[in-house]
Amino acid sequence: MSLTVRDALSLNVLKEAVVVAGHRGLDNPIRWTHILDHPDVSDWVKGGEVLITTGYGIYKDTDAQIRYMLEAVKMKVAAIFITTQYLTQVTPEMRDIADTHALPLVELPPTTAFIEVTEAILRRLAAKSIDAERDYLIDALLAGNLPEGAETLARLSELGLEPDQHYVLALAQRANAPVDQTLSEDEIRGLFAALNQAPRRAALIAKSGWVVALFSMGARAASSVPFARILEETLKEFGAQKIRVSVGRLARKLSDFPISYREAQEALFIASITGDTKTVYHYNDLGVWRLLLRVDDQNEIERFADHYLSALTRHDREQQTNWLKTLETFLEENGNLRATARRLELHRNTVTYQLDHISQLLGQDLNDSEVRLNLQIALRVRRLLEAKQK
Repeated sequence: MSLTVRDALSLNVLKEAVVVAGHRGLDNPIRWTHILDHPDVSDWVKGGEVLITTGYGIYKDTDAQIRYMLEAVKMKVAAIFITTQYLTQVTPEMRDIADTHALPLVELPPTTAFIEVTEAILRRLAAKSIDAERDYLIDALLAGNLPEGAETLARLSELGLEPDQHYVLALAQRANAPVDQTLSEDEIRGLFAALNQAPRRAALIAKSGWVVALFSMGARAASSVPFARILEETLKEFGAQKIRVSVGRLARKLSDFPISYREAQEALFIASITGDTKTVYHYNDLGVWRLLLRVDDQNEIERFADHYLSALTRHDREQQTNWLKTLETFLEENGNLRATARRLELHRNTVTYQLDHISQLLGQDLNDSEVRLNLQIALRVRRLLEAKQK
């Protein structure tokens, strides 16, 4: 992510700065800084700079002030920081241009040391550049686009990703939200804070819908499952019940990362449609969902679900019943009538009546273990297909 004017204004050295105009441009990206009192801006900048000025070259001349502002707009300057040493107050003409063109105009106290402002912004730019390099490399690693060579390994090592280590790949997002959610900056910071409680350090990057964490496990780890269990307990102690984390299988070499990333995405997707109350979901825990996600012929699994459930879904639609939910609950409770009735908040006799009619509608014996298995798979297929259509 680029360093914006808004980011720069959060620096301690600019704590007394006041934005007096051009607020709509606070998210302008900063490329560089330049100290410039001369009114001929276009001779000195290339675009994206924060111009820092005392106003000495323009404070006596309104036309010079207007030219300074208009040339800054023309050259796509990111912002103008001006001290009140000579120009005791930014003029209305300057404010109007700044507001019209979304060019942030920022007043600084007359005692502001320009060198300190410049150094602080350039240090933050350098940090952002390192972050961008890290994010690019991790994105390429997850996509399987990194060549396996000495140069790649050296670049990863510089970012703290050692090639001789095994890694657990985890994804985190807000719980009780769709898997395709978009995270805000505050939500990203919250997820970073939660994942930083883990017993292992992680490389963290933010994607649009989730945060990616790469946990180094040393060279002897055999599985990511134990770490997933520890992470679950850690996040509970931290009070992070409002997040959802998925974990793929262990990545032992570069080519494993795209596979583990896909597995973590699939675990996150299934977690979002099952309503499970756990915080951490491991790919190995998905059971038959893993097989269903790998079926290429979607028409075939849809026909499978229709074969077992179409009569019941048609009855629910035409008679305004909810017997599909009764069947699903009954199967989830392993055929326990009392538990089914309790969950559905119905009398046991009502549940018995519904199940008898469901059995007749489907032409299936609900006491047969093979029938129950097929119905459970059909119900999962139905839920999976519905989720993919959203």
